Amino acid sequence: MLVIGLVASLATAQSPLLQKEIGVDTMLRWLISFDHLPYLRDWKCVQFSSYDRTGGNADAGNFLRVEGNVAVLAEADGPGAIVRIWSANPRGRLRIYLDDMEKPVIDCPMRDFFEGRFPPIQPPIAMPSSGGVVSYFPMPFAQKMRVTVQDPGPMYYHVTIVQFPKGTKVRTLKFPLSDEEMKALRDVLTEWTSPIRLPAKLSFEEHTIDPKSRKTVFELRGPAMVKGLFIAISPEQFLAWRKAILRVYWDGEKSPSVEAPIGDFFGSGFGPVYLYSRLIGFTDEGIGYCFFPMPFAKSARFEVENGLNEPLNLRISVVTEAVNPSELAKMGYFHAKWFWWFTEKGKPHQFMKAQNSRGHFVGAAMTMQSAAGLGFLEGDELFDVDGERVFNGTGTEDYYNSGWYFATGHVIAPLHGCVRKTDNSIVAYRIHINDAVVWQREADLKIEHGGMSDTEGVEYSSVAWWYQTEPHTDFFKVPPATVLHFPRQPVTLPPGSLVAAKLVTPQKGVEVLGLFRFTDAGGMDAVVVRPPQKTLSLSVKDIAPDRCELLATLSNGAILGRSEFSSVTNFSELLTCAVNESMGKWCVFLWEWSKLRQDKRFALKGMAKASLQSSALSCGLKARSSPIGWLQVRSPTRTVKALTRLICLNGRSLWTSC
Repeated sequence: MLVIGLVASLATAQSPLLQKEIGVDTMLRWLISFDHLPYLRDWKCVQFSSYDRTGGNADAGNFLRVEGNVAVLAEADGPGAIVRIWSANPRGRLRIYLDDMEKPVIDCPMRDFFEGRFPPIQPPIAMPSSGGVVSYFPMPFAQKMRVTVQDPGPMYYHVTIVQFPKGTKVRTLKFPLSDEEMKALRDVLTEWTSPIRLPAKLSFEEHTIDPKSRKTVFELRGPAMVKGLFIAISPEQFLAWRKAILRVYWDGEKSPSVEAPIGDFFGSGFGPVYLYSRLIGFTDEGIGYCFFPMPFAKSARFEVENGLNEPLNLRISVVTEAVNPSELAKMGYFHAKWFWWFTEKGKPHQFMKAQNSRGHFVGAAMTMQSAAGLGFLEGDELFDVDGERVFNGTGTEDYYNSGWYFATGHVIAPLHGCVRKTDNSIVAYRIHINDAVVWQREADLKIEHGGMSDTEGVEYSSVAWWYQTEPHTDFFKVPPATVLHFPRQPVTLPPGSLVAAKLVTPQKGVEVLGLFRFTDAGGMDAVVVRPPQKTLSLSVKDIAPDRCELLATLSNGAILGRSEFSSVTNFSELLTCAVNESMGKWCVFLWEWSKLRQDKRFALKGMAKASLQSSALSCGLKARSSPIGWLQVRSPTRTVKALTRLICLNGRSLWTSC
């Protein structure tokens, strides 16, 4: 293929990004103008951090060296630039030296630098972030740099730099900024605080994809560059965000360069959420958007695999522009790859892998859910490039620019965020622009789970985004779309439990899906009602109606969370569960078990009918966007009110009970 040979032949040529003098204004503009992203780089990105040098999990207070009460966090020769600084506990006095090792260009209390008290630098280019602080303000230097903190204490920190090839012309950062540099900074601050806007007059093509089949939904001829990709799925088919796979093939290749469930591709394994990165995410209307430039020489083919048991109705829009064929020789192909597994002891999670190629990693999004707790966040990123460890992190939430297990909850920033946090699950994303991880031969990018990859059985999935020359390495075989599902809520069942949903008599309008997993069993099936019906009768076996317990979680099928138990005694054969009609399509997850009698026999009686009606659910108190719902369970003899955990998607907001 023409472009592959041309790209590979450019191994010793200087990147077009470095053919002019590099100043702070140059690197600020890179943060908001993305046409440069596909261009291959001939520089290096390295992260200094406080990671435990012994290989353990004591990742604080480890510096390059300490001179009296001054710790040296990072030090390197130029030409290059500091492109990111992060800490979970900034303290002491920050001093940054660029070229002149006697007079710092930045000298202030460390926390002030990130909280808008070191003008003209202000949020969101330097900002607090859910338990941490982070700066993406670029600081180019021609000769050398050093970062120190006076009286740092046991600090967690990262300092990320890029090192340009010798001879690169660099204009070292100085204050006050010039007029041109100030304009570039204002442009970034304006862009980063403005809403995401889709192209005007965006035109969608509508496609229907047969159940359990694949269909090409868009084809293009080159040379060209995709500048925007947009996909919409109706709320009635919400499950397709995980049960439909997007594949993209460049220039007639047999193995796709893009392969991921549609929702994961746009950043979330739970479907559309508030994810507003500058390059990829979801609009308020639930449209997935992607602005990563995607160049190709001859052809581009977009394919979708439908794993649903019904036809998938999908809308897609692809925005392109012409590209000079000579420029393609300087670029890499865009790639996105999904990885999904349950963690195993001693094995870190794989972000991406590349061999016999050049390229650069530009970001990742992760969806993680455990049986209990967030201890898996202790895992450090471990990025190996060309035989060298270039990133050794201090924790998963640290990699996502936050701290202390995302201490203050959700954060949505231009280049990073945590868009879901429960007591056992996380969805987070990070975009690498100036801090893209560059390789010239090979890359092996991983992240631990737990302090030393020691949390087993946590459901991990991620999508990595990167550019590279071909051929790419297929490091994970994506399962068929039919077997994919949203992360299953882990639950430990009491002894003698039976899954009621497995006892449901199949009928039209009812689909049984695996949405829970158990710590001691394979998983739980949930009864999904589709299309929405006000009343549906389900035939189920009557399990010890004289003395049993009922667990019910109500949802619209989009979000899952923890459930709580409610006791019901003298259960009648006829149950009416009141469900909020406004929830639209909804799911009911049930299981029942008997409190074992002294003779240890488990009683099953005949058949009973449970009628599920979408009416009369009262959502009461609202505290911090978390209403408390009462599930009414009625019988001819008495009405039992049971407080249950209610999870639904109200518009674009997530509501859960406390």
